[in-house]
Amino acid sequence: MATVTKTKPAGLIEIKGNPKAKMTTAKKSTFPLTFTPVQRNQNDLPIENILERDVGEYREKYVAELLEMIQSEANDAYHKGVERYEKTKKTFSVKLYPKVTEVEIGKLKSDEDINRELDVGHATDIFTSYDEQCFQPVYCIKTPNKDEWTIVNGQHTASSTAAIVQAGLMTDEKGKRISPKNWAKFKILVIYIETDDRSKAREAFALLNGEMSKKIDVFDKWKQHYLSVRLDSSANPVYKHTYNLIQILKDCNCTPLPIDHDDVGEPGAITHLAGVETLAPTADYSKVKFVFKTRDTFWNNKPVDNAELGFYGTLYDFAFEENVEMNSKDWQQFLQDLHATVHGVYRNMNQLKTKASKAFKQYRYEQFTDKDGKGAGFTLSLYFAYQVYVKLGGTFVIKALKDLHVHKGIDAIQYLEAEEIKKINAHLAASKQITKRTVALPKKKK
Repeated sequence: MATVTKTKPAGLIEIKGNPKAKMTTAKKSTFPLTFTPVQRNQNDLPIENILERDVGEYREKYVAELLEMIQSEANDAYHKGVERYEKTKKTFSVKLYPKVTEVEIGKLKSDEDINRELDVGHATDIFTSYDEQCFQPVYCIKTPNKDEWTIVNGQHTASSTAAIVQAGLMTDEKGKRISPKNWAKFKILVIYIETDDRSKAREAFALLNGEMSKKIDVFDKWKQHYLSVRLDSSANPVYKHTYNLIQILKDCNCTPLPIDHDDVGEPGAITHLAGVETLAPTADYSKVKFVFKTRDTFWNNKPVDNAELGFYGTLYDFAFEENVEMNSKDWQQFLQDLHATVHGVYRNMNQLKTKASKAFKQYRYEQFTDKDGKGAGFTLSLYFAYQVYVKLGGTFVIKALKDLHVHKGIDAIQYLEAEEIKKINAHLAASKQITKRTVALPKKKK
């Protein structure tokens, strides 16, 4: 049984206890639409959870195994590359590999025509969270026969390290503090090639900063954070925060996946991880718990749609501001009837978002000559669900949504397609029928 405690500052009630506990049943509703959510069988079509590991379980491969993957018969691009090299008699020399050395920080210079300009905020972030064990070598071009070093990549690392030493925060191998006066003499690890061809420096910068680097997406970041805590017992608070988010998803039968995973269309799969982060920018997890407990109650048999995050997150914000008791039977019945509206009129969250956006553009254009129909944000889908809910006899009041998009007696829901309006009117008396409005939007210029 869940326990109930009040949260600050608005007296909102938060459910604590078993995260899989379903909402209690309210009294029988007179609402004209009903919706019975389909609960999936957890043993059907199980998702391959990349993050589910036992402590000490690492997924490691020797380079020989990685080589086999590249050289597989299915990798046509690799075999064509070999043929091209053979035809052109192309070879590569170990003499041209970058070299590694240590260079005094004071000798390094950054060419802003090659590098981007220094991002002071980024350099400061490195300084304030400095970790010498995570130090990345600075990539440089060395002028032939001269002690001149031009940074190709790593000016933020070099400058933040200089700031650490100059602040008197660096010690030597014996633990003795290095004098701030000698910061320019402090040596850091440098990888370099020796050339006076600046075009090579520009090419190297482009390769190191995007053209040949594999982008790290949000899932990769989450994977690193989560496994650092799960497998390596990391105490990093940022990593722990990500770990907590993933645990909440897991408790609500959701599995985070990379966008190219084979199981992204399976029930509970979620790829919109940046959206999850916006629900809990700090260690207050009340909103993200509400979002995923609610979607697990009503859409358990579907993959997570991005529209759900904005819909439920906005609903939570309004409820919080209006001091709604989210454990009350009235609230629970409201959620049931609101979802009956979504399912009965729009079918699902994605269709709700699409239909609402299309109708709102017509509304804005006819009422305000607004060609784009933008500006409603996450309230849009919620409004089109709530306003229809009220039209059908729903009585639960969310003040922020009531008639939010009504102008001179014209409601945005009047611009819904005929199919949706027919479904709504089927439950309304003749005097309360919605009168459809249609407006032709101007065609976009090519």
